[in-house]
Amino acid sequence: MQLVYSLTIHLYGLAVRLVAFFGNSKAKLWIAGRKNWRNQLAALTEQKHRWVWFHCASLGEFEQGRPLIEKYKQLHPELKILLTFFSPSGYESKKNYNGADAVMYLPLDTARNAHQFVEMLQPEKVFFIKYEFWFNFLIELNERKILVYLISTIFRENQWFFRFGAASFLKQLQLVTHFFVQDEHSANILKSKGIYQVTVSGDTRFDRVISISKNHFSFEAIEYWIKDAFVIVAGSTWEQDEEILLEYIKKDTTGLKLILVPHEVDYNHIDKLKGKLSRKKLLHHAQFLSASENQLDQQSNVLIIDRMGLLSGLYRFANITYIGGGFGAGIHNTLEAAVYGKPVLFGPNYQKFNEAKALIKEGAAKSFKNQEEFEMIMQDLSLNKHHLEQTGQAAKKYVLDHAGATDAILKNL
Repeated sequence: MQLVYSLTIHLYGLAVRLVAFFGNSKAKLWIAGRKNWRNQLAALTEQKHRWVWFHCASLGEFEQGRPLIEKYKQLHPELKILLTFFSPSGYESKKNYNGADAVMYLPLDTARNAHQFVEMLQPEKVFFIKYEFWFNFLIELNERKILVYLISTIFRENQWFFRFGAASFLKQLQLVTHFFVQDEHSANILKSKGIYQVTVSGDTRFDRVISISKNHFSFEAIEYWIKDAFVIVAGSTWEQDEEILLEYIKKDTTGLKLILVPHEVDYNHIDKLKGKLSRKKLLHHAQFLSASENQLDQQSNVLIIDRMGLLSGLYRFANITYIGGGFGAGIHNTLEAAVYGKPVLFGPNYQKFNEAKALIKEGAAKSFKNQEEFEMIMQDLSLNKHHLEQTGQAAKKYVLDHAGATDAILKNL
């Protein structure tokens, strides 16, 4: 099975190169960023510092791991921290992050790359965030007796390494020094497979969103544009989310305002969004932040944020928050919105996300399957002030009640 895994990794690398050849911008960044990784690492390790290595797949996992990275750095200023990413969206956003001493791409997980990377870095400890299972790296780290921790991991019975025929991969999970998992269910799954080095510590994302909510954030032009209006802030939206939201705005007669933050802000998606606004005859009622940031049109009722990095702060301006992705592979981060004490709405594909299910159970979030259900929920919340406040308070309480994972992990370490 190890041979099959290594072959799959090589084929993945070839596939990325093929996609890059045909012009995919993310694939091009993925390849270019890894081109000189050996030289980068050689320059970093020339002075023989003591290193601790944190690895995140992308930006979401980074935000999850960030509280631990920063507290670990405070507790151990004598150590250097290397932060690696697998995806361009993570690396390109955080390549200048000053909480780490160095940031770079993770090389493709071949046996040769893993051997060279670990040989050069010689980390004292390694932290993989959430779902990062790179088996050649795990083997290399285990052979060198380097401590490896998986942080804020969550397990389900149907994950591929628990299936029939994947026993060799399950065995490799034994190479992890310790798992810090989000819930008892995950711990019980591991223990049922003979993996006992596990602690239920919770999810560090709760600590991160609480920290973000305490940071000062203001945007005078947007706050002036909102004034006293009832506001929906819709984050990480995809096309079907935008269809529902814009259709609702088209019917609205109350002066509602929508802040729309698409998941993708590249030219193609923004161009499609402009076309949708035009077809719905909303183009003159909408404005894009990049075109009118200094003087927003007070008569418009749709503001489209075509810049990255603002979403987590914008949720504080909402009366109701909408989380995108629920009509696709799955919803995005609900906690960024819930921490501000605002009701959280999302589409039907949320079953893989424990916090979304918990928010619904606590009366803090609502899911809908179509336009009609969305409009019924909006009518209920916007017309019933008591219900709106009660739902928002339940959201904030849920987040605050689940804080503390970072300190729990550090205590166990």
